[in-house]
Amino acid sequence: MYSEGGVAYVYLCYGIHYLFNVVTSLKDDPKCVLIRSVEPFEGLDIMEMRRKMPAEHQAISSGPGSVAKSLGIDSSFNKSILTGHRIWIEDREISYKSSQITIASRIGIAYAQEHAGLPLRFFVNDSKYVKVK
Repeated sequence: MYSEGGVAYVYLCYGIHYLFNVVTSLKDDPKCVLIRSVEPFEGLDIMEMRRKMPAEHQAISSGPGSVAKSLGIDSSFNKSILTGHRIWIEDREISYKSSQITIASRIGIAYAQEHAGLPLRFFVNDSKYVKVK
C-alpha cells in the first residue's frame, strides 16, 4: 500500500480470503481502493470453475474475497503493476450517469470509529453483483 499508485495491493484477510486493492497515491502515502465486487463480462467459464457456480449467480464476484477468488488473485499479484500483461485495468468505454451511481458509507469497518461513516463506497445502482449491506 506504500507503493506508487497503479499497483495491486493484495493481502490475506483472516487467513482465509485474499483482498485486492488498487493503490491510488504517491509512494509512502498509503491510500488504496478495495475492489468489493466486479460484474463479469469475460472469462466466465474460468470464473465458474474457480467459484464452482454459474456466472449469473450474485455470489460469483460480490464481496472482496469472492472478487479475488473469481479472478484468481492471490498474494503473488501483490505489487503487480496494473498496466502489465498478467493483471491490468483497462478502459472498456462503459460509462454511467451520476444518477446511476450510489455513494454510501463503507461496510464491515465499525472499528474505524468516526471514519467508518465516511461516504467512500461507490457502486452501480441495481447491480446484482453488489452486496448493499
